[in-house]
Amino acid sequence: DVTGTLFGGHSPRVVNVEGVPVEAALNGNMLFVRNQDKPGMIGGIGKLLGDAGMNISDFRLGRKDKEGQAICIISVDDTIDDALFEKIGKLPQIESASRLKF
Repeated sequence: DVTGTLFGGHSPRVVNVEGVPVEAALNGNMLFVRNQDKPGMIGGIGKLLGDAGMNISDFRLGRKDKEGQAICIISVDDTIDDALFEKIGKLPQIESASRLKF
């Protein structure tokens, strides 16, 4: 289940994903990640994206409770290629990842 809203009547935003509160605008190239809420996940993704010269324009993280499952929605300036996407999916805290384009 995904819940969204329109801010100002024209800016679509996700406000909840599967019971996890998170607010993210839908724009450009994005990465949706289901992950374990454990240390190192944000740094791991940031390092992989940075090493690839990929700029993060927005990063939103949401979780139901401490040390459970979390989600993150990341906006990036460019398309995430297959090789980089595969590296992200291999991070130990990542349960699943999807590339999105709006």
